[in-house]
Amino acid sequence: MTALDTGAHLAAHTEDLSLFGCFVETTTPFAEGTKVGLRISHGGEIFAAEGGVVFSRDGAGMGILFTLIEPSSTSILDDWLTEAAESSMPDEPPLSSSVQRGLKFN
Repeated sequence: MTALDTGAHLAAHTEDLSLFGCFVETTTPFAEGTKVGLRISHGGEIFAAEGGVVFSRDGAGMGILFTLIEPSSTSILDDWLTEAAESSMPDEPPLSSSVQRGLKFN
């Protein structure tokens, strides 16, 4: 991740990835409002986007809201989110159409 205004760079772990953003775990987060460029790698693929820091917690990390996702990265993000949703599904037989069930995705 790179702060676009200063060029400051950091490598960090991401969590809670969604269509709209993610949480970046770091002990030295950028300040709220900082515009960033980020690249996330997983499974040999790289997702690239720009975003902004929407909250910052010293010693913990920062929340990033995506403002621009590179066109080639859209399908990568979709695949990762589908993979995450499928891996969180319980191993149960399919439900009949008469049974309603709410599913929560993280």
